[in-house]
This record gives sequence, C-alpha cells and structure tokens, in this order.
Amino acid sequence: MPLMHWSPNLSVGIEFMDTEHEQLMGAINELHEQLSSGQQERLAATLNELLRQTREHFEHEESIMRKHDYRHFEQHKRLHDALLEELEEFRDRTGKQGKHPGTELSDFLKDWLLEHILESDKHLGGFLEGAGARL
Repeated sequence: MPLMHWSPNLSVGIEFMDTEHEQLMGAINELHEQLSSGQQERLAATLNELLRQTREHFEHEESIMRKHDYRHFEQHKRLHDALLEELEEFRDRTGKQGKHPGTELSDFLKDWLLEHILESDKHLGGFLEGAGARL
C-alpha cells in the first residue's frame, strides 16, 4: 500500500515541479514498500535512485530560483542540502552496517516532502507565477 498519494492541493502551480514532486512520491512509496516488507536486496539501488531523482529535482528548482533572483534562495538551498546529506548518511550507514532500517526513513521522507511542498515550494511557485516566469 502506498505511503502517500499525489493530490491537487499539493500543486505549486509550476508544471515541472509538480511532475517531479509526484515522481519523488513514487520513489518514496517504492522505498517504503521495500522497507515495510523487508526487501533488502533492492534497497541500495532504490536509495541510490531516490538520491539521483532528489538531486536532479533540487538542481532544477535551484536553477530557476537563481534565474529569477528568488530572494529566499539561500534558505531554500540549505533545506535541500540538509536533506541530501541526511539521505547520503542513511544510505552509507545502511550499506556499511548491513542492517534493515525499518520504515522510519520513508516516514521521515514523506513528512519532509509534504512539509517542503506545502511551505517552501508553494511560496516559490507563487513567486514564480507572480514574476511571470516562463518555464
């Protein structure tokens, strides 16, 4: 059973961001499924794919923020950097220790993503729409 579902209230009004947010939800749901069922054999690959998608999404957001001189860029980027660091540390700990982490990671990621979308990214989406950003 998926941990979370995309819904229209999560839309930030910027198509590429909404699409990538939905894709990240899918990756977190896949991770959650593996964690809750104990499927360790694909866990490292799933974590690496989630990291790749997350980095790519953050690069897209940060590029558009720079392009449009978003005044909260540094604050927003710090949130991105902190999450990437947390994910990388978790992946490294899991790989070295070889122990099954349970669902605390997927629960953390769900909470982080939903809060980030509803607060930081909605603000960014409103700014970009107000600035007449062509995306």
